[in-house]
Amino acid sequence: MSIAWNQELLQQAFAEGAKRLLRCAVYFQQQHMQRLNKSNPRPYKTPSLPGEYPRKRTGFGQGNIVYGPKTIPEVVAAGLKIHLGMMTNANYMLILEFYRDRQGFLKTMHDLQPQLKAFLE
Repeated sequence: MSIAWNQELLQQAFAEGAKRLLRCAVYFQQQHMQRLNKSNPRPYKTPSLPGEYPRKRTGFGQGNIVYGPKTIPEVVAAGLKIHLGMMTNANYMLILEFYRDRQGFLKTMHDLQPQLKAFLE
């Protein structure tokens, strides 16, 4: 028994899935950037404490949260996968999260799970 697929319908389903994943990535990026928006102005006497999100001095860590791929066709071609992370020069943000007990990607992901799930449904 053979199955005939409706290729147009299948492509529409993949495109819809990619659109929803992109919506999640953009929402996560914006929410995480907002959490990193607490300032530590000169002379830098109010740094973050363990259990808090890192405070910003220049905003470099906040501004280098990236995701990819960025278009619907690219997400479909990648097998409906999107990667989120930091640019290489901002990897100190991951060091703060994993070795200095600051909040970061994992905390944001945990907090946003209900909203991200709603975007995907």
